[in-house]
Order: sequence, then C-alpha cells, then structure tokens
Amino acid sequence: HKPTGAQIADALLADEYLMAHEFLQFFRLEGMGGNYQLTDWNAEGWDDALRLLCERRPGLREDLLRESLDALLRDFSAKHCVWYHRVHRLLEPSAEDIARHGPRYCAVLATAPSTSVGLAQDMLLRGAKAGRTDADALIAASGAVLLRTEKKLLKAQLAILAALDTDAAQRQAIVPVPRGVDRP
Repeated sequence: HKPTGAQIADALLADEYLMAHEFLQFFRLEGMGGNYQLTDWNAEGWDDALRLLCERRPGLREDLLRESLDALLRDFSAKHCVWYHRVHRLLEPSAEDIARHGPRYCAVLATAPSTSVGLAQDMLLRGAKAGRTDADALIAASGAVLLRTEKKLLKAQLAILAALDTDAAQRQAIVPVPRGVDRP
C-alpha cells in the first residue's frame, strides 16, 4: 500500500536525524530525484508530505527551494532531475523567493537539461514581470540560452528579456538574437 502524505510527514518529523540529514540527501545524491517512488508510484503522497512538512517545520520551505535548485546545478542527468522540478514548482516560489534565489536561477540557465532551463525561465519570467529580477545578472546569463538550438527555450528567454525593466546600456548588452528566431 502507498503511504499517505501525512504518514510520510509524520515518519520524517518523528526522527530528527532522518529529517535533518537523510531527507536532504534526496537532493544531494544522483539518482534520488529519479526514484520511481518519488516521481511516479507515490508522487501525490510525497507532494502532500512536502506541503505538510513545510507547514510544520519552520524554515524547511526555504531549505527546499535552495536544495531543489542546487540539485539542478549538480550536473545530474535529466532523468534524475524530475523530482527536483516537481518539488520546486510545488513550493510555488513568490517574486521575493525568485529575487532571493536569482543567482541560482541564472546559473541553472547554463545547465544541460532543457527541462531545468525551462523551470528557471518560468521563475525568472515571473520575477521579471514583478520587477524582481536583476536585469544585469539575467542579461549576462542569457548568452548560455541564446546559443542553444531549442526554439522553445530561445523564445522563452527572449520573452524574459523583453519583460525586464532595462535602461539603454542594458538593452545594448543583450546578446544578438540568433537568426531564424522570432522575437516575442
């Protein structure tokens, strides 16, 4: 039988060592983010558990935002990043969260998995629309995406750049758009 979110959360919270050390290893060891029990078999149970854990343990939400982004920067294969994307989106980062973790999101733009780049783009666009994205840092990080071949990522990056509140010097610093890509 599949454990419920409440059962998972209760088990983790009942053991301080398990919660403080072993649980965070899910984000630090390659393969854990692709674990079938986390991503498919009992994904809903784990989603509920994460929500409950964040409600019951002060500071955990912030730790999970950081850990899920750091996992994407560990050069894990795309298959092993599935759960980190899921956790990060589940936490629904606010504009303030996005601003605070801006350097991590910009660093994720240079990673190989397209899905990780897409997650960072979604968050950075949300931050840019709220006026909470560091324009200089994003412009500097955009080159890594604008050199890719996936049109979806290219268009998304251009949309983020278009949403930024930039001055004339910053607009001049934006990397030229590759041929064949329509501006948003």
